[in-house]
Amino acid sequence: MRFNYLMPSKPLQDIVEYYLIIESQKSDERFPTEVFPTMQLEMAFTFGSPDSTLIRRGQQGLEKAPDYSLDGFSATKNTYINQNDLGVIMVGFKPRGLQHFVDFNVYEMLNRSLDLKDVRPKEIRRIEDQIRTKRTDEERIKVIEDFLLLITRRKEKDLLIENAVFQIIGSKGKISVKELAAQNYLGQKQFTRRFIRTIGSPPKFYLRLVRFQNILTLSKGSDSRLTEVALESGFFDQAHFIKEFKQFTDEKPTSLHDHSLQTELGRFFEENFKKSIFYNSTYR
Repeated sequence: MRFNYLMPSKPLQDIVEYYLIIESQKSDERFPTEVFPTMQLEMAFTFGSPDSTLIRRGQQGLEKAPDYSLDGFSATKNTYINQNDLGVIMVGFKPRGLQHFVDFNVYEMLNRSLDLKDVRPKEIRRIEDQIRTKRTDEERIKVIEDFLLLITRRKEKDLLIENAVFQIIGSKGKISVKELAAQNYLGQKQFTRRFIRTIGSPPKFYLRLVRFQNILTLSKGSDSRLTEVALESGFFDQAHFIKEFKQFTDEKPTSLHDHSLQTELGRFFEENFKKSIFYNSTYR
């Protein structure tokens, strides 16, 4: 299996965080890939075998994943299974980044993926063959970047809310919406409305995602007792901590100590993506 991590060109650097290329052959040994909830929103562009990826959202049944998708916030673990030759480019967006490409609030996509062929049919038809016929990662990304620049609708920045996002990440999710609103000189309702409009998520849900990602960071590669992880993550008791963890993953926190469950992609992701403050332990 081959992975590549590339940065966006200058015109997109303020809204795109990275490009992740994943490629494998049908003969490669493979396992289901589990994707934990994160603050990151993504688009996916397939250049491998079409109609070959299946997804299970939480405990739901398997369904076909779109070859060209727009992935919203998730409150549960997603499991991906690939049946044939895999070739996909994941476009990861910075906070508020995806809102520049859609006419709706991305929170409407909670636990959902949209088929880009339905959202942008003409544009996807035009680039579909181009992506599959290009031979290098750079050539494929150039096609995708031209597509993104074509459909982008630059929206006015809300610097106050962007600052609040850094406050949330800096606190590792251990700050309340009430405190955030007060520190940014807004009423709680006004702060929540502006946060949803800019980021596409209620601030309380975003706080939970950041805190959950911090739990993964503390739990992986550590023999810390669950009580210690719970307290360091801002939980008052272990029971509340376990309940929150199971809501996001459908499993117990102790499962993260079993490194035999981690896939090659998960190891690559942890080794390379720690450079991003917006993305931590996401793939397994």
